[in-house]
Amino acid sequence: MLGVAGTSMDITRAQELAEQLERAKRLEALGRLAGGIAHDFNNLLSSTLTSVDLLLMKGPDAESQALLNTVVNSIDRASRLTGQLLQFARRQPGQPRVLDLGAATQDLQELLTRLLPDGVTLSVHRPEGASWVKLDPGHIEQIVINLVVNARDAMEGAGEIRIHVEATYDSVVMRVIDNGPGIPPHALPRVFDPFFTTRVDGTGLGLATCYGIVDQAGGTITAGGAPGKGAVFTITLPAASPPTEEVFQAPPARAEPAGRVGTVLLVEDEAPLRDLLDIVLTRRGYTVLVARSGDEALTIATRTRDLQLLVTDVSLPGGSGPDLVAALRRPSLPVLFISGFSQDPLALRDRQAFLHKPFRINDLYRAIDELLNASG
Repeated sequence: MLGVAGTSMDITRAQELAEQLERAKRLEALGRLAGGIAHDFNNLLSSTLTSVDLLLMKGPDAESQALLNTVVNSIDRASRLTGQLLQFARRQPGQPRVLDLGAATQDLQELLTRLLPDGVTLSVHRPEGASWVKLDPGHIEQIVINLVVNARDAMEGAGEIRIHVEATYDSVVMRVIDNGPGIPPHALPRVFDPFFTTRVDGTGLGLATCYGIVDQAGGTITAGGAPGKGAVFTITLPAASPPTEEVFQAPPARAEPAGRVGTVLLVEDEAPLRDLLDIVLTRRGYTVLVARSGDEALTIATRTRDLQLLVTDVSLPGGSGPDLVAALRRPSLPVLFISGFSQDPLALRDRQAFLHKPFRINDLYRAIDELLNASG
């Protein structure tokens, strides 16, 4: 009598893990691409915004000023888009602090209700106790609004949205559930990709931004549901310890802003922006020495002992702004870092400050005054 012997195992879980790994790798690659594009685009926006500010300083006629203001508003919108790209690329960390996710979500309910048409209802369910997480409050608002607006648009004017927040000993889970048409199977693997959208008028950055925020906070976000049965987005964040009570300390009194004289070493590899900042700083009363790279800046610095300030891009050809500062070996020299990326992971020391591109001319002047004043 013949017999057959063998073994079997459920490979479904293994397939799911493999798909998650592949998705994570793809999103990581997209994140690096998005971050690089956003950085370069911020440099272009910086040159444009500085040029517009210089024209506004000349006191144009009313019609020209209105047109220039329109350009400034467009740059501001473009800057917000690059901010979303940087968030997806995990290069826009914000200012995280410990807060109660359930309470923060409950506080948003009135605002969220205003975003919904009469046919869509919203309910928020939170645990009886606190649900502590460490996250930027603005990032929580971004996540919740993006997910609710996404559900609203999918339901086309009628339906129900429910937000559930639950807390365990090591995690906090938030689910945003709707009873809309659900997510098509072909779209489910790509819902967090930047610029992917099933809507004609969508940018495809809302869910990508949510992914970037949650991933940087050490959490996970997943999408589920089926056609005709609604969609559910699940966010899992590490639980945080309850915050300790902070003792308020009044800031030290500030002296008058530092004088607008002295020599500034400006290091920027983008020629248009470098030339414009040269003009801006010269108008402020400084003697400006310009360099295109860290090596060129070092050569200039060896010939110039009397430097009052270093203004340098964080990313430089063949090195970085922090590398340049270390090579200069002048710990008392005030340094203003500028970058199209966020400050993170730049670790600022005494006599150092950071300014994110694109910035207005007055923001640059203010940052320099505060830095020089704090440096004595």
